[in-house]
Amino acid sequence: MVLAVLSKRGQITVEFILIVSIGLIYIAGSIWPLVDQGAGAAEDVKAIADAKLSSMKLAKALNEAAISSGDMKKTFNMFLGPNTVVSCDLGVNPVVDYEVTVSYINAISNPDMANCVVDPPAGDPTGWKCDSYVELLSGIAVPGGCPVMQTGAGNSLFRGIVVEKTAGIISVSWA
Repeated sequence: MVLAVLSKRGQITVEFILIVSIGLIYIAGSIWPLVDQGAGAAEDVKAIADAKLSSMKLAKALNEAAISSGDMKKTFNMFLGPNTVVSCDLGVNPVVDYEVTVSYINAISNPDMANCVVDPPAGDPTGWKCDSYVELLSGIAVPGGCPVMQTGAGNSLFRGIVVEKTAGIISVSWA
């Protein structure tokens, strides 16, 4: 009689362990990759948003300098996540360009993410390039140009930028 009770309890324990093991295998095999992909996509969206915000800050400061009637100086901080480039293109249509390398957002899953053009990696296994720009007022001239703000893989940048207008000449430099 005692052996029969122990045998039943042992069978229940083995069945419980088997059910829990199957549940853990299911979670590890199907749910965890989805959670990982969602977290990666959220990081990509944040990186794009940081680059766009920094570009908008720089564009706003350059536009303010262009329309100001006298001398001015504006200092602000920029934050760029990993694999980001922000630069100025002051040609015929002046813009502040930004480019972010993303890993989880691609042209198939979301082609117009954050108003950027996502290009497939032509032989580049590190990820997709998200390129976009912020328009500036026409006729802005920065004789020295803008410093190229660039981060590498795993590096971030938090640094001050100074936009200054002295005697009608606009300059951009690190703070």
